[in-house]
Amino acid sequence: CFSNGANTLLFTHANTMGYRIDGAQVVFSGAPPAPTCPGPADGAFSACYFNNMTLDAAGLALTRTDAAINSNWALGSPDPSVNVDNFSALWQGNFAFNAGDYAFTMTVDDGGRLSIDGALVIDKWINQAATTYTVTRAMTAGTHLVKMEYYESGGEATARLSWAPAASAILTDLNGDGVSNVADVQLGVNQALGVVACASGDVDRSGACNVIDVQKIVNAALGY
Repeated sequence: CFSNGANTLLFTHANTMGYRIDGAQVVFSGAPPAPTCPGPADGAFSACYFNNMTLDAAGLALTRTDAAINSNWALGSPDPSVNVDNFSALWQGNFAFNAGDYAFTMTVDDGGRLSIDGALVIDKWINQAATTYTVTRAMTAGTHLVKMEYYESGGEATARLSWAPAASAILTDLNGDGVSNVADVQLGVNQALGVVACASGDVDRSGACNVIDVQKIVNAALGY
């Protein structure tokens, strides 16, 4: 029987001539290393779930990669290894953004915190029914770290996070015609989707390249 700490195992072998040969000693030292929460994933979230409400590493029960944070566990939990109540979670991911204002929306039951590039932008670390919070953040073009912390005290459990270009970013005079209208809205959508306006010209063959052609190009990009 082995205990924590150093244990010595001695192998002894006797050959057919009756001579005894002592083998090497093998030393087992200490307990296996405790699991750790990995760093942020790229284009997804590294997810760490704890069997406590404080994100204490001693209670780490599960690590995995979550493509999104969009869960309503109701009266359940993220996994059989995680408590139904009194658990917490940490999600971290590096995501690519275009330059502009983005609206980040977090829904939690119970508590949640959202940080962008290490800056805390939503702090609602409280017991509450499912509540939605939105914050607008100016983002530069490139990769940004998104981190969400969450805890569940009891009852229903919900954790959701999403983001999209803010309305203020879309409803600006993007085409420089002096007014902010549906054409600018469409251009904002195009930028988010990476679609070039009227790249294929007069798609509906109406004699002009206009917002209808742009919409058809977007539909084609989305598979409609």
